[in-house]
Amino acid sequence: MHARLICRRTCRLAGLLLLLAWPASGCRTVGHREGVALSLTVPLLSFLHARPGESGTKNAMVDFPTLEVFDRAGQLVYLSHDAGKNIELVKSLPGALDRLTELPNRPTLLQVVGDLPGMTEEDKDTLLHSRQPTLIAFSLEDCHACSVQEEALGPETVKNLTAYGLNSLIIRVSRPR
Repeated sequence: MHARLICRRTCRLAGLLLLLAWPASGCRTVGHREGVALSLTVPLLSFLHARPGESGTKNAMVDFPTLEVFDRAGQLVYLSHDAGKNIELVKSLPGALDRLTELPNRPTLLQVVGDLPGMTEEDKDTLLHSRQPTLIAFSLEDCHACSVQEEALGPETVKNLTAYGLNSLIIRVSRPR
C-alpha cells in the first residue's frame, strides 16, 4: 500500500512537471510554425537571364523594387513595384494575407525560387516545403525606391514576420562593376 501511494505521488509530480515544462520547450499552437528569413545577392546579368520580365519573355524590362507574396500553396497573391504600397502591405502583415487572392497566370513560388541563381538547394527546399506564406523582395543596388523598401524590411520587421510564420527572401541585385 505504501509503495503504491509513493508511485502515485511520483507520477503526479512527474506529470505536473511535464505540463509546466512543455510550453517552455517551444510548443506553439497547431498550424503555426516560425518562418525562415533568407537573403541573397545576385549579379544583375544572372538575375536577368534567370528571370524574364513580367511579360514572360527574355529581354523584357524588369522593374525594381518588387515585392511578391505567395500563399501557403505557393500561389502568387501580391505583386507590386510601388515601394509605398509595398511598405503599407508589409506593415499590415500577417493580417492582410487573408484579404489577398491568387493572381491568375503568374509564376508560382516553385517557378520563382527554382530559377533563382545562387540559391542553395537546401534553401529552395526550405521555402518550397514549409507550406508557409512567403514574401520575396527584390531590390537593385543604388536604387532609391529600393533602399526605401529595404529599410522597411529591416531586421526587426523580418524577425516579426518570421515569428508570425511568414518566410522572407530578400534579394539584392548587384550592378556590374
